[in-house]
Amino acid sequence: MTLCSVYLSLNTCAFLYRIYMQVICTEETIKAREEARQKGKSLWRVSSTVFSQLASDELLRPLGSFATPESLQEYPAMPVGEFVESELRFINLMNSS
Repeated sequence: MTLCSVYLSLNTCAFLYRIYMQVICTEETIKAREEARQKGKSLWRVSSTVFSQLASDELLRPLGSFATPESLQEYPAMPVGEFVESELRFINLMNSS
């Protein structure tokens, strides 16, 4: 699950409206894909989208009509900075210390 979808899931309790992503395909990407195909390698590609945020002390929690007793129990409030750190640890981009 991407950080974007996890973030939206926490804010809307998994009710996602839509996500717009822009993907750029360069000549180098096409060349790498063809080389992988010729070698019989998987053509699947996993990429990470980097999101920045400045309000790491804001609380991430279900809002509005999504703030039901059940969703508040399942998605407890958490500072945005702690959430980002936990996601970075999960994908091994931050030490666990």
